[in-house]
Amino acid sequence: MNKVFINNIGDLAETQKASFYRFLIKGLREELSNFPNPFSSKIQISGRKKSSCLIYLYPENLKLKGPVSSIETCLSRGMTYSIQLYVPAEYSYTLETPINKKGTKILKNKEVRIKQDIFFGEIPLMTEEGTFIISGCERIIISQIIRSPGIYFRKEYSNTRKPIYTATIISNRGVWTKIILDQQEDKKTKLISKHSIYLKLNDFKSNLNNNKEKGFEEDNIIYLYDILRYFGLSFEELSDSLKYPAYLANQELSLESWPTQKDPEIDLIIKKKFFNRGSGTFFIGEIGRYKINKKLGINLPKDTTYITSHDIIGIIDGLMELKYHDRLSDDIDHIKNKQIRCVGDLLQNQIRVGLSRL
Repeated sequence: MNKVFINNIGDLAETQKASFYRFLIKGLREELSNFPNPFSSKIQISGRKKSSCLIYLYPENLKLKGPVSSIETCLSRGMTYSIQLYVPAEYSYTLETPINKKGTKILKNKEVRIKQDIFFGEIPLMTEEGTFIISGCERIIISQIIRSPGIYFRKEYSNTRKPIYTATIISNRGVWTKIILDQQEDKKTKLISKHSIYLKLNDFKSNLNNNKEKGFEEDNIIYLYDILRYFGLSFEELSDSLKYPAYLANQELSLESWPTQKDPEIDLIIKKKFFNRGSGTFFIGEIGRYKINKKLGINLPKDTTYITSHDIIGIIDGLMELKYHDRLSDDIDHIKNKQIRCVGDLLQNQIRVGLSRL
């Protein structure tokens, strides 16, 4: 008699259900917290002319109501099995009320505050099997395999076969950003005279008048010392934090090139483009934080989901190791550098798009 082996595989939909549960509990609040709060609007009350109104949202107290119909009813009647999203809010506006005083009509401004739940829309609800009922049809959402957020060091070559050392920052939601260690040769001696470390963003466009004087060029670059000075780091603090401070003397981060004062125009651009939660360029998420901590040998908490000065210093050290200490280039397409994006992450992206349009 042949031996029979029984293997308990388990519930394969458990990962999808856990991801959807996290989206309802945490993901919705994360995206609503990035929504402008308060925001202004125009309202019309009791036939009066429209008045300016401020609306305050309280996303931490959001409410999910429903579902109204059962799964069987949705399947038989071609309906969507969903829940309703309500966000508590408070309206604040000024109302002009006439008052009579000794036969004279006077308009008096009165501030009115009204608390009410705002209906933001419907969200399809996952069933126990990990599926969705959309217009009477049972559907599933397939997970995606994407490149994991993090930092990847690579040795690349230009069109002239000149080696260029790069650190690519893959964010969780924004565009990719390259920090490049480039070398410049002396035209007379043909020797390397200086290294420059700068940040390159493909769709970055400067609105400054004197681009070259401010550290910008036509190919959209910004020198790294501007990023470090945005964090408030001095040259001495940077030198004390690096593993290889001796290399600073031969690059743009030297003390002679370190600006003595901050440029407010560049700081506004850095804040808007790189550290703005809406753009998400330097947003790496919890997975990206775990990968970067492991790659750079730092120990920042998992809720630090943005690039910090510690990461920038680690990137400088990594570029130096890549050039001078035979650090291996990272294979960005290796399976270990992949991430599975489940249903909760996909839905959170759609909520983000919808709120940005709203």
